[in-house]
This record gives sequence, C-alpha cells and structure tokens, in this order.
Amino acid sequence: PQALASGLLQKATDFDGDGYSGFLGGGDCRPFDSKFNPDASDIPNNGLDENCMGGDLVFDGATSAETEYHDLPDDFPDQVNLVLITVDAVRWDHMSLYGYERETTPGIDRLARSGVVFERGYAQGPGTIPSAPSFTSSLYPYQLVYASGDVRPKRIAEENVMMGEIFGAAGYFTGTVNTIRYIDNDWGITQGMDVVDTSMMSKPYSDCENAPDVTRASIEFARRNGDRKFMLWAHYYEPHSSYAIHEGTPRFSDSTDDMDLYDHEILYADKHVTELIEYLQTYEYADRTVIILGGDHGEGFPSDRGKRTHGYGLFEEQVHVPFVVWAPGAKPRRVETPVALVDIIPTFCNAAGIDQQGLEGGSLIPFLFDEDYEELDRRVFMENNKGKVIKQITKALVGVRWKYLYDYTNGLEYLFDLKNDPREKENVADEHPEVAEEHKSQLLAIMDRVSLPVQASVVEKYRVDEVPDDATPLNLVFGDTVEIVAYRQVEMTRREARVELFLKSVGPSDLNYNLQVGVAAKPPVRKPKKIDPVFGYYPLTQWKEGEMFRQELTLKLPKSKRGKKGRKLNLYARFIWKKKILTPPSNDWKKYCRIGQVKIR
Repeated sequence: PQALASGLLQKATDFDGDGYSGFLGGGDCRPFDSKFNPDASDIPNNGLDENCMGGDLVFDGATSAETEYHDLPDDFPDQVNLVLITVDAVRWDHMSLYGYERETTPGIDRLARSGVVFERGYAQGPGTIPSAPSFTSSLYPYQLVYASGDVRPKRIAEENVMMGEIFGAAGYFTGTVNTIRYIDNDWGITQGMDVVDTSMMSKPYSDCENAPDVTRASIEFARRNGDRKFMLWAHYYEPHSSYAIHEGTPRFSDSTDDMDLYDHEILYADKHVTELIEYLQTYEYADRTVIILGGDHGEGFPSDRGKRTHGYGLFEEQVHVPFVVWAPGAKPRRVETPVALVDIIPTFCNAAGIDQQGLEGGSLIPFLFDEDYEELDRRVFMENNKGKVIKQITKALVGVRWKYLYDYTNGLEYLFDLKNDPREKENVADEHPEVAEEHKSQLLAIMDRVSLPVQASVVEKYRVDEVPDDATPLNLVFGDTVEIVAYRQVEMTRREARVELFLKSVGPSDLNYNLQVGVAAKPPVRKPKKIDPVFGYYPLTQWKEGEMFRQELTLKLPKSKRGKKGRKLNLYARFIWKKKILTPPSNDWKKYCRIGQVKIR
C-alpha cells in the first residue's frame, strides 16, 4: 500500500517528465531537471549525482571483488567431481529441513544430516531470469552483459564467462540436465557446456512430471563420466506453478488450494532429488564428489504480500532458498552465516583447485571443514531491476539479523528485523536510523562497483568514430538533438530484419528519449520496436556533442508484410519520451521519419 500510494503521488508531482517525483518520498533528487533521476546512469568522478543515489559515483578502476580461496584438508581428493542440483521456485520455509510443520522434504532431511546445512541461503534475484545467469557466472544480475535482439529473456552475451567455460577450461567434462525453458531459446547461460540435455521438456511444461527424467538422465551422466572429472548441473522444475497432483505422492489435504498443492509438489520433487543424491553418495566415485543443493528462487502466496508467484520483490519468501553442501570429509553442521548462490562457483573452484578470479561470490570451504567457523557479520547483496512486470527498482542487503531493502524508484527504504519479524511485516527504519544508514552506505558502494564496468564496456563496444563504407548515408537530424547519420541492412529474412543505425549527438538532450523503429510498405507503422539507445547503458541526456554510436536492431516483420524474396519495405524511425517526440526532418506518420528501404533476401 505504501508503494502504491507513493506511485500515485509520484505521477502527480513529476514536474520534469522524467518518470520520477522529488516530493513526498519520491526518488528524484532534482525534480525540475530531467537529467537527474533514478534511471539515469551516474557518470563517475564528475561531482554530480545523476542517479540520485546519495553522491557521485567514484570509480578507482576496481571492477570486481578479489576472489579468495582457502587451504583444503591434506586428505582431500586431488580430482573431484562437481554436482549442482537446483530446484525451481522452492522457498526455504516450506521445507521440513528448515522446520516447516509439514514433512515436505523427508529424504533431503535425512541426507542433510551428513552435510552442511546453511540456514540463510539467498538467491541474487527473485526469479529464474535474474537468478540463473547470476549463479552460473558468480556475478550479480546487473553485471552481466546482454546481447542485442528481440528475445525474452535477453540473451547472455558471449563475452560473459559462464560456469561451463570456467570448468571446461580446467579440463572438466561439463553438462546440464535442465528444465529451464529459456535454455532451448539459446539463452546463453549454458555456453561452454559439453552436454545440454533438455529432452525431458518435450513433456508439457505446466502441470509437468519431469523430475523422474531429470534424475534418470543425471544418474546416467554421472555413470558414464564418473571415471573422469566432470561438472554436472541438474535443474528440477517442480514445484514451480502451475501445480499438479502426482499419483503415488501423498497429499497434505484434499484441498486444491495453491499452498497445499505447492507443498505436495515439494514432496514430489524431494523423492526424485533424494534418489539422485543417494546415487551420487554411493556410486563408485562418491568419495571424490562434491554436491551442492539449492533453489533458484522462492515463491509468494497471498498470505505473504497479497499475491501469488515470484519475481516482484526481494522479500524472504522469494529469495531465501535452501542451500546444502556435501563434500568428502566435511563435518556435518548447520551454519548461521548468510550465504549466496553466487558462492557456488567459487566453492566448486576451491574444491577443484581452480584459481578463477573476478567472481562476486566467496568460497564456502572453511564452513565445511571447521565446525566452529562463522562469519556472522557477512551480508548478501540482491537486486531486482525494473522490467515488464516489475515496476520498482529495488536492491537489498541481508545479514544474520537485519535486512535492508531500498526501493529507489519511489525513494522508500525498509529495514526489517528478521530475528523478531521473520515475515517482514514491520518496517523499522525509523526506529533504527543508524542501522539503516550503515546498510544503505554499504549497498550503494556495492552498486557503484558492480554497475560501472558493465556500462563502460557496452558504451565502448558500440561507440564508433566513422561510418562503415557499406552503410547508406542519411544525415537526418531530429530536434537539433540527435542525428541518424547512416543505416546498414545486416540481414533480412521473410520473418525479421536486422539493421544497424549510426546515431550521433548534435546537441544536448533534455530527456532520455527512446528510439522507436518499424518496417512497413507504407504508413501506418504497426508494432514498432522501442529501445533505449546503447541498450539503456548510456542515455541521450549524457551524450557529448559529436559522439556517435552503432545501434543494432532486430525487427520482426508483421505477418501481413512477410513476402517473397526481393520484396522491399520501408524503414521508419522516431525519438520519443512518453508522449513527447523530437521534431523529425520529415513527417510520414505520427512524426515517424522514413529512413530508407530494406530488401528481403
């Protein structure tokens, strides 16, 4: 309710039209200057706070945390197999492993007595789309570089170093048995993997029973490759919605209530996850196999925030997940220190003797072999960026007792005392201002460090000094602000067109205009594509006069415009911010300017 009321007031007091208010708790630090707002990129070391985060971004050249590794016991095996098991949408407090009143995870409970159970495991995002790329790279979601293209989720760019590449470079045979549907759409998180088995997804994705197939294929992978060092990631889809009733698995009631069915599906997943872990703990190479079990994110219900599903916030039910480790010689225990999914790769690297730097997570090896080891002052960082469904940009830091959440879209901060309020019902930021301020300071320092390197790399990748010889010159100036210098057709099929525009700043921009482009035989332009110049990493308000960038575009052709080879279609473009449009050099339709033609090849 607080965020809803703030959102309504924000719209009424957004005087500079940048989407944010500077009043009544809004996040706009300069309400009459549209260049300053929470969506702006903070230019480092210029003395200005463009993104209203409490000070200028000061950048000293450090791009990632130094990854520290620890000594292993003398009798630890020289060559270990590595297995990551993740369960989709499983929240920690619905597992009997963590004290839930229903016995939803009897098999994992039993096996966990021989492992190290982390009480406070956290995903770095509240859904698969931010979380999976994060734990398969040991980077925070915003650090990853994304490729261009009109796909959802955005494809992970090849320059990211992912889990399969890290262990493949160290001589591991790598593979995944996986039920994340995006992997089949060339998502990029499995790049470098020797084997990517998604065959079990041929079954219906909703109301599915894929868990037996995941277990069967994972056991077969381990059986075939156990005599050489391997890295395997097995991902189970259950208990993700929609929920199914599984014959042979007990139910907790006859109700079809979502929560009852969710618990039933956790019990179903437990059976098959347990079968895989038991095999790995008894097969021929069990004495040199390290296993990590985690969840990629949690799940919300109406009793939590008034709505079901996940992805909309960084509250405990969506990001607090199970985390258990089994390793040769590890001392069984339960650990209070908060840990993160980004810790998975560093822990595997440490166990395998790989010195991989540039990872955001930390190795958990000390927790496995020292029964008294804790880091109770450690805090875990999480983030949730605004998107199609998510309307608030939020970041969070969580420790043993305190959790600080900052909604800087609305300028709201929350501090929760998890020791006394584990369901995060009471915001105590006003009662503990010094705790809130100290957490905020640390959170902003992390954000400054992890966001700038990605911004800088994307800007440099697309900045150009001159137009290629094979591009068609245009010299079309919009509103004395930005010029489309040239365009180039890269590829065009009967379904989509790939083009490049070369954009140049000719004068200052007062708003972060979007570029809107479409193809049509003649106006109107239907279903145009709207994108942020330089993919949002460097908005027009920050361009220096004379700077030029190459903007890649993939435009899907409407079915009515898909034609035969050789057909020509017109390319139209305009620059728009909400309802304000930069004056075009010519006006074809609703201030679109015709750029030229593209030809189906």
